[in-house]
Amino acid sequence: MKIDNSVFDPNIQKEQPFAKANYGASFAEVAKAKVDAFDKAQKVGQSGYDKEEVTGKSAIEELQQKMENESMSAGERKNQMAVLSNTLSPEDYRKLQEEGFSIHETDGKTIVTVTDKIKAQLAKAGVDVSAMGDSLTREQLEAIGGSVAAANQLEREFAQADLPDSQENMAEGLEALNQAKELTKPSDGAIKYMLDNGLAPSIANLFLAEFSGSAGYTPPEDGEIDFDSLTERIGQVITQAGEKVNDQTIEDSKWMIKSQIPFTAENFSYVEKLRGLELPMEESQVISAVALAVSEGGRPEDAMLLPEYTLKAQAEHAMEVVMEASDEDLAYLTANNMEITIESLEQTAELRKQGKLNQTNSSPVLAEAKGAAEGEEISHEALMFLKAKRVLEETRLAMTTEANRALLKQGISIDTKPLEELVESLKQQENNYYEALLGEKTGVNHTESMTQLFAETAQKVSDLKQMPAYLLGIQGRDLDTVNGLHEAGTVLKDTLDKANESYETLMTAPRADLGDSIKKAFANVDDILKDLGLEANDANERAVRILAYNSLEINEGSILAMKAADERVQRTFANLTPATVREMIHQGINPLDTDLDTLNKQAEAIRLESPEADNERFSEYLWKLEHNNEISPEERESYIGIYRLMNQVEKTDGAAIGALIAQGGELTMRNLLTAVRSSKKSGMDYTVDDEFSGVDGTVGKSITDQIETAYQSDCMRDVLETLTPVKMQETEAEEAKADQEYYKAQAQEVRQAAVTEEQVYSLLSKLDLPNTVDNVLAANRLMNKRNQVFNQLFNKDEVFSGEEVDFQGIKEEILERFANAMKTPKEMAAAQEVLAETAENVMKTMIADKEHITSMDIRELKLMNAQLSIAGKMAEEENYTIPVLVGNEVTNMSLKIVRGTKKKGIVEIMFETEKAGRIAANIRAEEKGISGFVAADRKETRDRIEAHAESITGRWPVEGENILKAAYVDELDFNRFSHSAMGEVPEKDSESYEIQTARLYEIAKSFMESIKELEF
Repeated sequence: MKIDNSVFDPNIQKEQPFAKANYGASFAEVAKAKVDAFDKAQKVGQSGYDKEEVTGKSAIEELQQKMENESMSAGERKNQMAVLSNTLSPEDYRKLQEEGFSIHETDGKTIVTVTDKIKAQLAKAGVDVSAMGDSLTREQLEAIGGSVAAANQLEREFAQADLPDSQENMAEGLEALNQAKELTKPSDGAIKYMLDNGLAPSIANLFLAEFSGSAGYTPPEDGEIDFDSLTERIGQVITQAGEKVNDQTIEDSKWMIKSQIPFTAENFSYVEKLRGLELPMEESQVISAVALAVSEGGRPEDAMLLPEYTLKAQAEHAMEVVMEASDEDLAYLTANNMEITIESLEQTAELRKQGKLNQTNSSPVLAEAKGAAEGEEISHEALMFLKAKRVLEETRLAMTTEANRALLKQGISIDTKPLEELVESLKQQENNYYEALLGEKTGVNHTESMTQLFAETAQKVSDLKQMPAYLLGIQGRDLDTVNGLHEAGTVLKDTLDKANESYETLMTAPRADLGDSIKKAFANVDDILKDLGLEANDANERAVRILAYNSLEINEGSILAMKAADERVQRTFANLTPATVREMIHQGINPLDTDLDTLNKQAEAIRLESPEADNERFSEYLWKLEHNNEISPEERESYIGIYRLMNQVEKTDGAAIGALIAQGGELTMRNLLTAVRSSKKSGMDYTVDDEFSGVDGTVGKSITDQIETAYQSDCMRDVLETLTPVKMQETEAEEAKADQEYYKAQAQEVRQAAVTEEQVYSLLSKLDLPNTVDNVLAANRLMNKRNQVFNQLFNKDEVFSGEEVDFQGIKEEILERFANAMKTPKEMAAAQEVLAETAENVMKTMIADKEHITSMDIRELKLMNAQLSIAGKMAEEENYTIPVLVGNEVTNMSLKIVRGTKKKGIVEIMFETEKAGRIAANIRAEEKGISGFVAADRKETRDRIEAHAESITGRWPVEGENILKAAYVDELDFNRFSHSAMGEVPEKDSESYEIQTARLYEIAKSFMESIKELEF
């Protein structure tokens, strides 16, 4: 028997490239496809097993790599949304919003980036997110199928792993559990199949191996193999694998060699583990493995039945090896010129534990390095040891289990990577997050310095939150920038930490969080406030403590000034979300060196540039009102009024509050309402001459009034950003539950996007639009519910509600504009822009004024605007969404202009009305004639068009034979009614282009006018 020498090469398959099943297909489909491939290979006479391409990456990892290369197809975009829908938990939604990213407006790539970090932070902090879960009903569990007890346990495991208990997760989890119950102890054939194909020990792969036809495999005879000459080598491999040399391990080694399986320590270890695998496994173990698989980016079928092969286990093991590495291990490796990796450290440590570490060369090196005085000349070997020692310590500082898992998910083999390179990869991990976020803003280039600024800003803001609040009272230091605060705070924190003194942190927390020592130290705070005639509230008490700690004068003015300074920092914390910092850096703003007042104004300006956040906040507020059974209809209207008032006050940028303070008025809702109404009706006269320098809103105010205005304005923003119906009822115990229900409702929209057909993603890809939930849902409506956008905008009177709104006038103006614009692409684009602006103004008006507005109203308005935004993008390719009045109904007429050479071209028109049904026309213009084909999904419509064919073609602006044919097409699908490419297109500034433009648009206009005149 001829033996392939590679089976003895220890370098072959050093890293076992385990594969996972492709996401998107069901378990049965994946297994059947792979088994069929094996059977086909056997039939065509191939030797061994069919070698599938092994990537070693889970679905989410492959998608991330595609995202980095910006090469995602429509199918991969859809899969990305599917992965998100099954991995984003309610806690993830909450954190995303907290960091400034809307689940509706943020593209899938950014959500993946941000949630990866969120999940890593939650895991590192050990946050218990299981309370965010919500049990499915018995009916839901029974509908999914399987054991109710198993489903309950699986649900708990998903919650503890910060995963949603979506129907997909539950159904696939229970299916994987049932498949695992069918597994039996792996046969020799199954083991060989696993090794030959580099498959990880997952449920899917073990099932595939077991039912692949490999059960009857028997190795060839070993008559030609001289195993006696291989005895020493066999013993070495067994030992390197961490196994004992005995009759069984020797037999297993011979079986591997006869079976042409590369005989390496890694492979041998894997064979032994597979042989020792007891199947079927305990149900609880499988369920835990399923939840872990999904949390690592796979699907339930990817659950590892050998736990040591999970990313979590590999990450933890690497951490353990690095932390336990000794100086003796390092000295041995450096003295023998061996590369220092986690793998070599582990092997060396094992030899040391067994007493087999030959330290003849390393002991003198270790002794020299440890005994050398500073600056003393030492040998090269001792110097190398000290360098290795430094790298090991840097690795220990940089390494965490979460960082290891992140590197493994990127396909980096942390076991075999030199430690010096590994520590750089670990250090780069944090920067990768900021680099990815900066790079994900479409059309904006970023530099390394921008990435560093982003990372530094995030770190310093995070540090500041935990620094002593007393730094606000430090005199003679720069406390007007993040850098200045951070520098002063670092010194103060170190001083207090060394003295083991307790302190309250700069980021405000509930009063109950204050330690006993702090309460005792400032026990007379309330007495001080009482003597000053001030209320004993949290803000005043905190201001007094800061002043007292810094031995500053305590009076009404100093308390107000300290409160304002404190609130200014709290606003900075609230404003400097990753989303806002990213935008600042793109705009060239340095958040670290900008004074806090300017910084907060810039952050507010960025927020105002994108009103979606405000709308989403209001929508959430309304949703919680609508789902709170404790609130009466009267209270609901009152709460909406309060919210709108506070929103209006915020938008006056302190003017309304300042007016009240200047008048000595009390800051009540009634007084604020009066101030807002007065500001709308009042005006000011200014004389503009050479000395005029603009309007200063603070003129005539005392310094105290200015401070009070700024403070109260910031407080108003704080309240507005955190205001909920639950808080207004003072039942904060219910807040978490309300949040959970709201975020679960948002998750449903992600799932809707995940099941949207692929052609929707193709459209977004073609238009170069990001994969946001809103874009996906809006594009889906635009393609499959074409009339919905204009039904909402023109066929419902409440959209243009209001005494001063001329609904009929607006409607007629837009319809006339489009009718007149059907001459050139420029005029059509302008009409499309006006339409989008009208819809945006409608949304603003309804949100601000509609009496009985609901969260669903806001959602529908947002999707309507998103549809028109997409339509505007399509118009750039002469693919128009046109409002047309047919009968008494405004319908969506889709017009596509396709150009060709000379005078050739195609006009495509599609529309649908309640009376006529669906109509799709393809009109082809040749040099000397026009031929048109019309499809209708109603016979009577077809007949009517045929009857008027001559009058329709008579309007076409072409000499020659004009033909129009009509056909009945049952279940007419607009999305399949596609145009044909026309070849080269004339230059835009050519005479041919101008002639063709006028011709094609006139054909389109005449056909549409003819159709409108037909009485359906």
